[in-house]
Amino acid sequence: GAAGQDEPLLVARPPVWTRLLVTGVPVAGLATAIGFLMNRNVEVFWILLALSILIGTFAPMVLVHRLMVFSERLEQRGLFGLRRLRSDEIERVRLGRGKSLGTMPTMGVKFYGADTKIGLGLVKDSANVYEFIVPLVVPLLAEKLNRRIDESGSVTFGKLAAQPDGVVTRTGLLPWHLIGSFSFGPAGARILPTNHPELTVTVPNNTDNIPALMWIVEWRKANFFENLKAM
Repeated sequence: GAAGQDEPLLVARPPVWTRLLVTGVPVAGLATAIGFLMNRNVEVFWILLALSILIGTFAPMVLVHRLMVFSERLEQRGLFGLRRLRSDEIERVRLGRGKSLGTMPTMGVKFYGADTKIGLGLVKDSANVYEFIVPLVVPLLAEKLNRRIDESGSVTFGKLAAQPDGVVTRTGLLPWHLIGSFSFGPAGARILPTNHPELTVTVPNNTDNIPALMWIVEWRKANFFENLKAM
């Protein structure tokens, strides 16, 4: 049907250097191994042969890998077929850990459906790819979770619990309108209250659905101040 007829908005692949590496290294290693065998250095031959085979097994996976972003779904082509995840089927968005030098939480983001996972770990410029995907995916997820907060009374985001009147943290209840901003760093994602630094809380960057929580905060803050003006 439509899945095969529309054109992707974005196609992302692994970096060129990665593709060259996984094809060039096994070939070079095998050629070197043969050279050592001809010189009767059998131990080095077996080591190089094993390394060539090991790296070579990853080559097909990298060479065929690509991520396609459509207006209403994500598709990921891999060695074992195609994964498809509609935007309205996404249940969790998980940022990267962002703890290593030179990495950011928006690198290697993963999207989860009921039985499908699509990750950005292999693609080039994964942080930029994630930023492209955000407006297509996160608002829909945030809407679902926002409704669930009112319907069930509480939705968990890792160690946090979002309730109709605010977010429950280890320091107590943080009302929606007091949440100023979020910041991300090696120590984790920090929720920064306005004029109440004692209520600051830090959770791991890869806490499920933190991007959706950020949208929910903005909606609920806006709603609070609109109601305040109407009083």
